[in-house]
Amino acid sequence: MKASLVGGDGWDSPETVKIGGSAIVGGYFTNHYSPERPDKVTQDFIRKYKEKFGAVPDALAALGYDATMILLQSLDKAKKPAAEELMRSLSTMSNYKGVTGTMRFDKNGDAIKSVVILKVEKDGFKYVTTVNP
Repeated sequence: MKASLVGGDGWDSPETVKIGGSAIVGGYFTNHYSPERPDKVTQDFIRKYKEKFGAVPDALAALGYDATMILLQSLDKAKKPAAEELMRSLSTMSNYKGVTGTMRFDKNGDAIKSVVILKVEKDGFKYVTTVNP
């Protein structure tokens, strides 16, 4: 069978290419983040992270940073630090510009956010594009 494989954010591992070999090369997957994403917020975060830790941040570092900043912003808007107030505050947040892209939250607190598309190459992953909500 000759087809490009597609996958989700679980493919974001150096093991993907090792395990998948030539069968996975040329495939695509979606992820929360790519250090190649040409965005000022993303690139500023990477620069500061590298200065502090000496390495390029992975997707979990980027997601953790965005989650912390969103929580702090929500706490600032909430009348008190209670779950109901935080949910209300989140549901009014629109177009938050984070390291992982643009996001907002629905009334249930579910994120509606950007996704990056990456291509699997022999030596790793190549940024293709960002799809915004």
